[in-house]
Amino acid sequence: MLSGPMKFAVKNLGPISEATLELGELTVISGLNNTGKTYMAYALYGFMRKFDSVLLRPPVSETFDSIFLEKVAKSTDDIEIHLYDNEYVEWKTDSNALAAQQKELIQRVSQAYSSNELHGVFAAPEGHFEDVSLEAEFGVELLSDVFISLEAGESKELLLRFDGNVVGFELRDSGLESEEKGEVDLDEWLMGIDDDIKRLYSYLLFRGVFESHFIPTIFSSARHSIPLFVNELDYARSQWFQARIRERRPGKSVENPRGRELTRGIANYALPIHFNIDLFRGFPARAERSDNSPQDPFSAEVEKMMRARFASADGELRFTASDEDELSFDIPLFLASSSAWEMSSLYFYLGYHMRDARNHFLIIDEPESHLDTANQIRLTRILARLVNSGAKVLITTHSDYIVREINNLIMLSAPLDGGDGIKRKMGYEKEDELRPDQVQAYVAENGTLNECSKDRFGIEMRVFDKTIDELNERSEELASHIIMNESEE
Repeated sequence: MLSGPMKFAVKNLGPISEATLELGELTVISGLNNTGKTYMAYALYGFMRKFDSVLLRPPVSETFDSIFLEKVAKSTDDIEIHLYDNEYVEWKTDSNALAAQQKELIQRVSQAYSSNELHGVFAAPEGHFEDVSLEAEFGVELLSDVFISLEAGESKELLLRFDGNVVGFELRDSGLESEEKGEVDLDEWLMGIDDDIKRLYSYLLFRGVFESHFIPTIFSSARHSIPLFVNELDYARSQWFQARIRERRPGKSVENPRGRELTRGIANYALPIHFNIDLFRGFPARAERSDNSPQDPFSAEVEKMMRARFASADGELRFTASDEDELSFDIPLFLASSSAWEMSSLYFYLGYHMRDARNHFLIIDEPESHLDTANQIRLTRILARLVNSGAKVLITTHSDYIVREINNLIMLSAPLDGGDGIKRKMGYEKEDELRPDQVQAYVAENGTLNECSKDRFGIEMRVFDKTIDELNERSEELASHIIMNESEE
């Protein structure tokens, strides 16, 4: 789908003064606290989540008008009226011209997202990010033979054809006779067809890149607490709706203060947290519709890792011992450990949402949260297998264990003395391997993202080494003083 790397340049984003990031198949952003890792993850998720809608709204959508005027030498209204009269509208173009239009629209979306959308992603006051800029750079592979259609009003169908040299629009009237057209409100129809033309043309250029072919999903660092407060949020939401209904009863003219209070308590979550809450709400129904049988191998790996199953019964999520576990338990998820809360969202998403890994881009903020060191390593292997199945993954992390295991998986891809036997002896499988070119790694520090070098031995990420070395030095010195004191006695 993407014809080249996807790059982002940001300025004045929280602690990040200026930085450039190129996404890999696996992207790792590490660093100390408050250095901008989560800011970057949220900003990228918001851009991908909102790209298609921003593309089709003013001011970006006005770029389509200039493209049509340049290529067709007619006003946009003329194009729509010709289509209304069942005329075929076409113009010559080529891949170079379409690639230039892609680039221009991406720049316009980047500007509009930075100016109008970014504050909403973070649930910040309007104007809070007024000095921030995010510029995206990427290309989408253009097809040389395209035929797509869209319903355009009652009994009408708008068609777009592209054969590599000519773009053409045609409106098919599948049911109305010519004398019946007068019954259609022309102004209303023209307003609708304008949006449809732009929607089809954007699909020609981008093929719904962030809507159907590169689905962005984020697991925020707040995900582990959602099982605890989602029921309270649903109760508050229900109460708010009831308050609004009471306000609108005949003769009721004063706004219900209870509704205002509930709204104030719900509204201030960043977009990624809203997404996680909405995602979690749907898990029980999805699991029960599938008879609690996940459809992918990755959720089974999570089961092995947790030595337990996640399931739904009568709308309640539960945590149940696996057959291999010596203990026997079956408890509501909210009574389980924090590690179970942590992994539940990923488990249900992999098992009941993700049918084809190749369509998904997963962002996981601090995947190590609430996991012991052994499970941090196991989760790293699951992420590698997702990457090797076609998914793109970005993580932010403080975990030296995750970074070191990524380096082990990179070394697996190099020729080894002893070959596959050595890999099996260490418990690795072929799908655990990562090539150096699959990984992009950065350290957030000093107001920027510093790209890490990489080779067959892994990525050079020494952000934690200083802390570990200092800790070891203090331990050794204290131990030596104990020994010296004992010898003097």
